[in-house]
Amino acid sequence: MSAADALDRNTRTDDMGDTLRNTAAGKNTAAGLAAAAASDVDEITGHRRMRRTRVADWSRRLTRETRLTVDDLIW
Repeated sequence: MSAADALDRNTRTDDMGDTLRNTAAGKNTAAGLAAAAASDVDEITGHRRMRRTRVADWSRRLTRETRLTVDDLIW
């Protein structure tokens, strides 16, 4: 069996036409696909958390969830 035959055997297409590959367990489970995707991201980023939204000051203000000032404190 060639590598191309093995790849075809372990690949299928879902209803939307997207290609799915079998996980190590041999099943396309949500947990298996999520784990595979997470490991791919870790390999790409080198386990660094990318903070693209925090590069510029305006984007940090836009994405900030809370802003605590002295006026917010109760004495």
